[in-house]
Order: sequence, then structure tokens, then C-alpha cells
Amino acid sequence: MKPSHGGVDMNGKHLKALLILGAWASFSASCGDPSEARRADQPATSVAAALEPEDGRTAAEVQPTVDDYINRSVEHYRAGEFRECIAMCEKALEIDPGSALAYNNIGTARVSLAEYDLAIAACQKALALAPDLEIAKNNLAWAQQRGR
Repeated sequence: MKPSHGGVDMNGKHLKALLILGAWASFSASCGDPSEARRADQPATSVAAALEPEDGRTAAEVQPTVDDYINRSVEHYRAGEFRECIAMCEKALEIDPGSALAYNNIGTARVSLAEYDLAIAACQKALALAPDLEIAKNNLAWAQQRGR
């Protein structure tokens, strides 16, 4: 019999995520199966590793999300790979054309490439989508100052 909690079948990927998050011991105790509590002593893996498809690809390689592309853009930016940063943001915008963070990151990368007019336009687009996004306000000011 598969353990369930609150009427939710706890097998497969949801169970893997529960194990990783360290909740298995309290979960199994609430289900009345103390033998399963030993699983909490097993080494934890990352959430991403536990949720990977069986063919070895990561979940992000199968169907990347906006957040996946935004995170990749930040990695590229930190590595000084500004064109790659922009490319990741453009992929995020294909999924969600209203992603203010993607426009903000494009603006930041464009400042680093000394493409100030394009940076200003990207930051302005980010602010049009999310007027309270402080990082976009700061990056817009940075682009304007550098572009003088």
C-alpha cells in the first residue's frame, strides 16, 4: 500500500521532493509507519537531481521555465558572457513576454556591452511592466549615467 497524506498519493516525484526537503520523518510518523523514518538518515540530494527525468536530462533541459532562463542569464552575466545573458532573457520572453526581470537583465547586459540606448529601452520596458521593480530603476539610472 502506498503511503498517502491528506488524500494525496505520495509516490513518484512528489515523494522524492518530500524526501529531499527533509520532511520524510515527520510525514512517515504522521502516517503511522515508523520503519520509513529511517529514510531521513539517507544522504539528501538536490531537488533538481531528484526531479530529473529518467533519461538523464535535467528538468530544465526538458522544458525550461522562465525562472530557469532568468537564472541562466544571471550565470552568464556573472561570467561576463553578456550576449549569452541576453539570449537567455530572450528565451524567457518567448515564454512570458511580460517578464520584467528578463527586460531588466537585458538592460544590465547591454550596459556592460556599452549599448546604452538599448539598455535604457530594456530597463524602461521592465519598469512599464513592473513600476515598483527597484532593481530596474537602479539599472535605468546606471544606463543613463553611463550613456552620457
